[in-house]
Amino acid sequence: MINAARTHEHQSHADDSTAHATSALFSTRYPAGSDDESGIWAQRLNAESAIHAARTKRTAQDGVPLPAGMLALNSLRAPARLFCIHPGYGLVAEYCHLAQTLNGVATVYAIQSPMFSDSEWTAPSFEALAANYVERMRAVQPHGPYRLLGWSFGGRVAVAMAAYLESLGESADLVGLGDTASHFTLPPSTRGSRNAAHAGESAEDDAPAAAAGGFDRALQLAMRVDAHHVDLIRAHTLPHIASPITMWRASQSEEGPERRLDWARHTAGGYRETLVEASHSNILRQAVLHDDLRNWFETRR
Repeated sequence: MINAARTHEHQSHADDSTAHATSALFSTRYPAGSDDESGIWAQRLNAESAIHAARTKRTAQDGVPLPAGMLALNSLRAPARLFCIHPGYGLVAEYCHLAQTLNGVATVYAIQSPMFSDSEWTAPSFEALAANYVERMRAVQPHGPYRLLGWSFGGRVAVAMAAYLESLGESADLVGLGDTASHFTLPPSTRGSRNAAHAGESAEDDAPAAAAGGFDRALQLAMRVDAHHVDLIRAHTLPHIASPITMWRASQSEEGPERRLDWARHTAGGYRETLVEASHSNILRQAVLHDDLRNWFETRR
């Protein structure tokens, strides 16, 4: 059905191997004392490690273990669910601040790139990536309406997921984008290179000179994940969806001919935009975004 997917007959094996595959990356505490690029990446990896440490203690609300790559970031007892999609480099810890605000209001699930549990995993197309993530999401919530949020590259995936859901007769009544560009100039091809821009949207354009060992391996994998996503975008055409789109635009992000946030034309369900005093890299930490989402869920109880 989906060539890139770990389909049902392979899911058990994938789930069993996830803990082993990820432990090598997310069981070590990396020194993060500096504010340079290496320090920032160490903080990201350490935050991801904390999520994985808690993963074994959590199951989906129906008692079934979460699919590989699906991480619960807060209490599973909330009455609603929000599915968050990773940015270009594939990690999801940046959503933890939002998850704290929504604790008890919405269970926040984050979809991490499958390449962190299987480094050989790739998607044959952007559409196949979105379809694979929908399959994982439906293992937790079989039917909609679905609530999606994507930061940076993840916003583009959220829109593609909504399009795939609509093709299945399902719906998404929230497609949230965190400063996601609809159009931008792609960097040069990253095939065969460890250097990868975050699909034109990253605050970090290049891999730092990392220390040897586990940190270097984890960082190189994150860069390989990012490069794969850039390549998928090259052949992707944005869909037109029926679901409404909500955009949180970072005031400090550049916009111009080479980077546009022009999403209104890609939805028939309405478009709403909020300007947030933030940079692209820290928009998910802003109270305005947190409060907007909390209010959205509370008014639909």
